[in-house]
This record gives sequence, structure tokens and C-alpha cells, in this order.
Amino acid sequence: EGAPRPSRHIGPTRPVDSVSQKEAMKFCQLLSTMEGHKYRLPTKAEWEYACRAGTNTRYYCGDHLDPDYAWFDENSKGETHPVGQKQPNAFGLFDMIGNVWEWTMDLNLENAAKSMVCGGSWYDDDEDCQSVSHRDYPPISTRYKSVGFRVIRVLR
Repeated sequence: EGAPRPSRHIGPTRPVDSVSQKEAMKFCQLLSTMEGHKYRLPTKAEWEYACRAGTNTRYYCGDHLDPDYAWFDENSKGETHPVGQKQPNAFGLFDMIGNVWEWTMDLNLENAAKSMVCGGSWYDDDEDCQSVSHRDYPPISTRYKSVGFRVIRVLR
């Protein structure tokens, strides 16, 4: 609380952006200490499972991206938007595609100097926002204006 937000787009309910993987991992460690539960970034497989929510289509809303489900270049007006304004997926999760790419804890197996982000962002077209979309970015301390993160709570 009270710490400066690294985000380029500021607002009390906007997703954090412009955060490095290292900063996202540190946040998870601090949250774990504060809450007494273990939090971490998802793996790419966990992220995709949560995003798909039992679907096999290109997007969790079907084979065509419905703007009611995501913020992307067509409707974002060049910025992030408050979370939870679009329709959730079948698991009740909001903004799994669009708004911001999300860091995972996975490294690219072919190039360990790269980490994976998933989901597409406000900056990307609909093709980049598919449920299976991912990009490889240099890990650890690099920040990108369209990348944020989502945490998961470990139950065991």
C-alpha cells in the first residue's frame, strides 16, 4: 500500500501494466507474506486452462472475438480499461483476453532467455487475443506498456 504504481495507464481499477516479470514475482512473494497463503504467477498451461474455461474455440466467447468480451485495438482507444467491464468466461474470470498481456512463470523451452506472456492486450488485434495466444519476451527486469500480470493462489 502506498507504493508507486509502475503503470502507464493509471486508475484504481485498471490492471497494472509496464511491470516486469521480476516485479510481478516480487509482488507474489509480498502478497504471500502478507496474506499467509502462497501466491505465484501461473504457468502457461494453467493460464490457458483458466482462459479457455472448457471451450475449444479460438476465444472463450467463440471463434470470433466479440468486443463485449475483451479490450483490444478495435475498441480500447489506445489504453487499458478498468477490469470487469467485459463479459467473463465460463469460469467467471474477467479480462482473460485483451486489456494487458499477462506474465507467466514459464520460460520458452527453445530459448530460455525468453519468458511467456499470454492473452493479448489493448494494443493488439483480435488475432493476438486468442485463448492460445502467447509471446516470448526477455524475462526478469524488462517492462512493456502492454504487459501486466495475474496471480494465482496455491491451494495445497
